[in-house]
Amino acid sequence: MKDILFPTKSTIMREARPYDACNMSCYVLLLEMIEKIKHRGLRRLYEHGDRSGLRPDIAGKAELYLSVLDTAQTVQELDITGFGLHKLTGDRKGLFSVFVSRNHRIIFRFEGGKAFDVDLVDYH
Repeated sequence: MKDILFPTKSTIMREARPYDACNMSCYVLLLEMIEKIKHRGLRRLYEHGDRSGLRPDIAGKAELYLSVLDTAQTVQELDITGFGLHKLTGDRKGLFSVFVSRNHRIIFRFEGGKAFDVDLVDYH
């Protein structure tokens, strides 16, 4: 069995997986930190590792950010150089946004260590 050190598209599953280190067997429970994903393509990527619902130029970065979002317990853990995490204002007050591409952002609400209403939006 391959060691699981950081969630990837194949390990972002909601189940315990065996982990063997130094001949000691135990189980690693991957906690589900993302509660609700609005965008169908992001949801398929998160649940099944299926990139077909996203443009190829943004799928890799979206996958990386979903992986980070799924393990973060505080908003501060999401402030990664290059992602441009910031709070939104106006009609989207209470949401956070991260940079995916020139026009695309992943937006979400973060409460109690969990992400809600995760969406991919196109800023024109």
